[in-house]
Amino acid sequence: MGGQVSKTYVSNPEAIGTKSSRDAGLGGASEWKEYDFIVVGGGTAGCVVASRLSEDPNVSVLLIEAGKSDGNVLTRMPLAFTKSYGSAVDWAYTSLPQERMGGKVVEWPRGKLLGGTSLLNASIYTRCTPEDFDQWVEAGGIGWSYNELEKYFLKIEKFMPDHQYLSKVDFESKGTSGPLRVSQTEDVSPIVAKIHETCRNLGLPFIEDCNANGGLLGFTHLTGTVDDKGERVSSASAYLTPAVRARSNLTIATNITVEKILFSETGPLRAVGVQVATSKTSPCYRIAARKEIIVSGGAFNTPQLLLVSGVGPKDELEKVNIKCVKDSPHVGKHLLDHTSSGPMIFRAKPGYTIDYLNAPLSALSAVLKWLIYGSGPMSKMSVNSVAFLRSDDPKFVDTGIGKVKDLASGPNSPDIEIMWAPAIVPSYTSAGRAGEHGITIAAIAMKAESEGSVTLKSSSIWDYPNLDGNFLESESDVNVILRGVRFVMRLVRTEPLKSALDLRPGNTDENDYFWFGDLDPDTTSDDDLRKILFRNGYPSCHPVGTCRMGGSPDTSVVGPTLKVHGIHGLRIVDASIFPKHMSAHPVAPIYAAAEKLSDMLKQDHGVA
Repeated sequence: MGGQVSKTYVSNPEAIGTKSSRDAGLGGASEWKEYDFIVVGGGTAGCVVASRLSEDPNVSVLLIEAGKSDGNVLTRMPLAFTKSYGSAVDWAYTSLPQERMGGKVVEWPRGKLLGGTSLLNASIYTRCTPEDFDQWVEAGGIGWSYNELEKYFLKIEKFMPDHQYLSKVDFESKGTSGPLRVSQTEDVSPIVAKIHETCRNLGLPFIEDCNANGGLLGFTHLTGTVDDKGERVSSASAYLTPAVRARSNLTIATNITVEKILFSETGPLRAVGVQVATSKTSPCYRIAARKEIIVSGGAFNTPQLLLVSGVGPKDELEKVNIKCVKDSPHVGKHLLDHTSSGPMIFRAKPGYTIDYLNAPLSALSAVLKWLIYGSGPMSKMSVNSVAFLRSDDPKFVDTGIGKVKDLASGPNSPDIEIMWAPAIVPSYTSAGRAGEHGITIAAIAMKAESEGSVTLKSSSIWDYPNLDGNFLESESDVNVILRGVRFVMRLVRTEPLKSALDLRPGNTDENDYFWFGDLDPDTTSDDDLRKILFRNGYPSCHPVGTCRMGGSPDTSVVGPTLKVHGIHGLRIVDASIFPKHMSAHPVAPIYAAAEKLSDMLKQDHGVA
């Protein structure tokens, strides 16, 4: 099969469905085109499930993605990932005005293409901590402990020892034959080494291997999804290879939107098919699922699809004139994200950072080097090392700042991440001014208490939902971040990092992006920092929890087998099923969840 030419992606809904009308019942359903499995959403999880199910040539699989089939040169280039934000491959979600942030509307980039946000993220791959999954089990996720998921991490990974590693790696704990290329990338600038040495001088332990099945307290080199040619590896490139796409039993539909899930009208409630279209006014088509429908739209799209299909809080559905098919009160609730201080930008001396890339000729040279040789700064991860702390550890943080709730997964798990980038990064979509040099650091609450929601604006899938992060509603979250901010202020004033920076504590221009970094920690009060946080704070683009897993419909949307409570033939797998957030970056658990669900589906339906 490896020698076959891959099939062309389907973009005409008539090729996969039967024409219908939007107000039609299920009459004529026996005439619909049908597949054994329909996977809704070709993102990080959806590509995995479609690939694994179609391994059996005796079952038919349809994967439907609302976005494009392919990205572009920027989605392939690891360092350039933010350059795709706001483009045609980004859903470009924004939040409702955030009350605790002075009414600010925040951006929430999400991938709108085959591969989803695995093509728009920072390429960071962390298994998180075993204690994170213990929390899942405590929340009702029986069968989701780290010990039970470890085999799936091994199945995912192709950890390749093909260059000099920056730290010692426990190769015995890594998968080496999986589809997803995972490795370390070298530091992209010399200031990163200064940060590491400074962390050591502060007494932070060095974690040799961030994915060695242990705790995450200290600073560490990260692993990421970058291949030996300096290109990003996504779920699409890893799981939907040309050989996979050539399978006659797999159909991949792109630029087609699932408008709603269709349910049986008699007997036990069952998901029987989907309705699709290419626009709000174009003809719609219906497709039947003989076995199951798997929704993998992500933390925003998945709850919206359930809601417009009539699955969700009954009172909310009735407000937008949607007939309630299944009263499921937790759909769209419990939205969690890793909440950040926002960028703390520190002026650096020339020669330490990658801000030289802001000059057109330097940027062109770097891009050409990547295009020709697959090397240079564009082949590196923008963030390849971080520090993880606990907000209650007096060795590193000021525990006198307010009160915090201990929401960490366990004693070996952090609730603060300190993330640094060797450049001036004022926002997701902007860079520094030419001729200036700096580093950007953020303090991030990894186990935030504040919960937001996804609700409907209308009964149509074509109208974006209301996204309310409810950021910083919890005073505990505020204090956790402020403790992290104080650590950052201490870090940049410790050698040898201090000597590489150009701090100017007399800076009084609050509109200058260096102002936050220049603040004198001895004269800046906690109340001052709190006001800055409400202005500067931002999500880390790791939304989870909106269709969370649990043991009961009274507390969750799906059970441990990821079946939607009370509905046959409908499962969910993406970040929305997380019952608790992670202590690190969430993409590896998404891959593992998709692999686990694939095995459950195969077992339940006798698929090879």
